[in-house]
Formats: sequence, C-alpha cells, structure tokens
Amino acid sequence: MVEIFIDNAGTVHEKIISPPRVLSLVPSLTELHFDLGLGEQIVGRTNFCIHPATAVGDIPSVGGTKKINFDKVAALNPSHALVNIDETPRGLAEKLDSIGIEVIVTHPIVARDNCELFRLIGGLFGAADRAAE
Repeated sequence: MVEIFIDNAGTVHEKIISPPRVLSLVPSLTELHFDLGLGEQIVGRTNFCIHPATAVGDIPSVGGTKKINFDKVAALNPSHALVNIDETPRGLAEKLDSIGIEVIVTHPIVARDNCELFRLIGGLFGAADRAAE
C-alpha cells in the first residue's frame, strides 16, 4: 500500500522512495529538514536559509524566497521544492511545477499546525518517527 500525504494546497503526494533532491525556499523548512535528520537531501536553498549555520554553508543558494535564479535551480536538478503560501509567489511555485519539480506547499498558521507540517515533511521524506517525536 502506498502512503499518501496531502499538502496545504490540497495536492496529494506519495511517500518518497528514492533519495530526493530537495530545493528549500522556506528558511524554517530548511531548518526542519536538518532537525529531522534529512539535511543531506537539501541540494538548494535561499539566501535566507541560514540555519543550521554549520550545515547550510555548502548548500548552493538560488536567490531569495520570492525570486530565484532558474538557471541555478536547473543546475541543481531538484526532484522536490518546499514552498510556503505566505513566502513563495504562486507563479514561482507553478513554474517549478511546470519544469517537473514536485512542489510541496505548506501553510502553518497557528502553532498546532506545525504538528501536521512535521507529519507531512517527516512522512514524505522518510523521517516519520522522528517527526512524531
């Protein structure tokens, strides 16, 4: 049975089996990926993704949270992009999708929403047990 997860845009995603190549366009999601022990999956980030400072320095930046360099993105060949409704312009997310990158949309509003966010990211990327903690 395939595990599925639904992001905040209502998009259904299947649990990722092969090693993903993640482009994080949300600083808190970059940090969450590292907190879940998934930092090696991050292949690209924004200029604002600065934590954990000892780990992100070697990860290439593709620009800001609202405007990115698509040539740099293409060179990184990400399989997935982490975006946020409040941070990422819709057109940018749609363009990522149109070039074959699976876009995971997040939108926590209140603190309790983070539990579902952790389940989504942990479940999709292979750290469900750690996310549950």
